[in-house]
Amino acid sequence: MMHRGTTRFNGRCGGARLLHTGIAAALALVSASAGADQFHYNNVVLGERAVGLGGAFTAVADDASGAHYNPAGLAFALSNDISGSANAIYNKKIVYKDAFAGEDFTENAGGTFAPFFGILQKMDKQVPGLVAAFAYYTTDTELKDQNDFFKDKVRSERLRLDRLHRTVQQRAATTHLALAAGYRMTSTIALGGGLTYTQVSELTQEYQDVQQSTLGDPAGALAGQTVRRDVLARNLRESLEAGAIEPTIGVQMALGSSFSIGAMVRKGFYTSQKLTRDIENTQLQFGSSNAAQPVSDATPAVSQRSVAESKFDKPLGSMPAMARFGAAWFASTRFLWTFDVIYHEGSSGAEKIGAQAMYGRDPVLNFATGAEYFMVPSVPLRLGLFTNNDARPEVKEAAGTINCGNPNGANYDPFSSFCNQRDSIDYIGQSIFFAWVQPNSQIALGAVLQQGKGKAQKIGASQEVQDVTASAYSIGFSATQSF
Repeated sequence: MMHRGTTRFNGRCGGARLLHTGIAAALALVSASAGADQFHYNNVVLGERAVGLGGAFTAVADDASGAHYNPAGLAFALSNDISGSANAIYNKKIVYKDAFAGEDFTENAGGTFAPFFGILQKMDKQVPGLVAAFAYYTTDTELKDQNDFFKDKVRSERLRLDRLHRTVQQRAATTHLALAAGYRMTSTIALGGGLTYTQVSELTQEYQDVQQSTLGDPAGALAGQTVRRDVLARNLRESLEAGAIEPTIGVQMALGSSFSIGAMVRKGFYTSQKLTRDIENTQLQFGSSNAAQPVSDATPAVSQRSVAESKFDKPLGSMPAMARFGAAWFASTRFLWTFDVIYHEGSSGAEKIGAQAMYGRDPVLNFATGAEYFMVPSVPLRLGLFTNNDARPEVKEAAGTINCGNPNGANYDPFSSFCNQRDSIDYIGQSIFFAWVQPNSQIALGAVLQQGKGKAQKIGASQEVQDVTASAYSIGFSATQSF
């Protein structure tokens, strides 16, 4: 592990432990929010034809998107093509049930982006049976501008959250540049290979401003009056940059005139990866929980500022290998059915903050199936169904009481595996696209919808676990020109 960090403090009192007592639980929405989604592999279903089939394209892969799905399928292409697609509307929403002061907490992301552009070129004049392709595509994107405000929330008989203001801006993308080729060895068997350069770029900036009051003893003279007020402001800036090389090999075989099967394996390695995190905390405390009079705002009893700067050289650890197997049934000239199984191995070596690996991933298995039916000779309907399971471990609920955030309280164990756990959300996705096909071109329009549920621990200083519901949808279009 290569972790370098510095922390600086200044103020009237070295009272970090004292301040944690009052507001660590209030400063909640931090640990699970940072970072984009490196843990779902089907966030974006790409390709001109494949998107309508839910990504079940390994046993077909006969257009430029074969550089991603299976380069062997390129060898069965019928013409030279140039194709591209764009998601004109994209929205993602995650709802954490009863996450904060008895209220749901919602995070939103959205925007527009172009998930795929590709060119396919037959090379028969140079090498009979050889087809090459170039593709540039996106497999994850996050555009978030979050602004949340909570006010006057009762936490217990003697604790009141006066205010929590939180803003988050996030820009993130995982993009790929691929070169691939397929070679048709016989009329029924093809081999393929490719090389992909992957770039990960994420930037998160988050600000939180929290104020919490401690009230007088209900049985005392200061019942209901503020005897202590804790204030904390926090700035977080987190940046992740990574580059990787991913070699791919694939095979495809026709079984008679109606069936085909295909398989591919991709195993890459990171050429570079770096995470930098800067956190600035300003903490104030007015009055004392043992005060015999209401708190005065004139001068804080404790004032402290801390700055932490950290750099991680292996935040992602190793790059998981991926394998796909697919089958396709060409039932007639009007109907096609496809099915894929996709496996991603787990990663190792990811650096940790506390007990949790920031970007550690478990093995995950996904499925996809799709159908294409020509309602009339020039108008096919494409339908897809797929899973998008989470590579993060399931959130665990502690059998007993674990104190994740109060150094002065009992059972304090911030490094427990029950603290600061990341979200775990599994999705089911559906796609529907209509296309208009002409001899040398086609265009398609449709939508992809994903719905998910799972568990989360949104409050970083608490062992509480929340139920989560999530949804994502995109409305997109694509076009292909043959030449």
